[in-house]
Amino acid sequence: MSSLAKRYNISDVAFAKVCRKLQVPVPPRGDWARIRNGYKVTKPSLPHLSPGDQTSATVSPSQTKSRDVPEAVKEQQAHKAAPENRISEAYFSRKLHSLVQTTKQMLSGRMEPTGKIVALNVRVSKSSRDRALRILSALFYACEERGYSVAANEQRELLILVKGEEVRFLLEEPSRRITVSESKRKHSWSPTSELEPTGKLIFAFRST
Repeated sequence: MSSLAKRYNISDVAFAKVCRKLQVPVPPRGDWARIRNGYKVTKPSLPHLSPGDQTSATVSPSQTKSRDVPEAVKEQQAHKAAPENRISEAYFSRKLHSLVQTTKQMLSGRMEPTGKIVALNVRVSKSSRDRALRILSALFYACEERGYSVAANEQRELLILVKGEEVRFLLEEPSRRITVSESKRKHSWSPTSELEPTGKLIFAFRST
């Protein structure tokens, strides 16, 4: 299916829809793998069509949508691609940015949250905390050196002001649900699954 879809320059989903319209049977999942491994498979016969059933279909190749990129965006992309403008390892070896340092102290319990002190909303596990804060610190230093300002609002979202545009985001670590074995469950009513941090860090951007 995927090979034929490429031949007609359409997606395999679109090709499957054409087959369903024409009542053409298609190989089930794993069929070609069984053939490659020497297994015999039964080839289905074409069904008998009733009067009025569709017997042909026109396939329109997929067209990639083009979008004109503004000159300002092209200039910014070229600027970022220059080696001298990339975020180097030197940013990570600096002392933590003041905003990140405050967040670290509050997360470690060395500073009580107040209305005047704003910490960042960093949703990561304790094992990933130092790495996450180091990434944010390097990002903040790089932004400031490029003329952008960084801050945090009352919702503890990270803010970067880029040429008059406010970019809001946070750093978080997704979790995955794992099954708890019976040997680790203390009681019969204990949860059979729990969330486990993945160790992967992602930036979640918010629309203004």
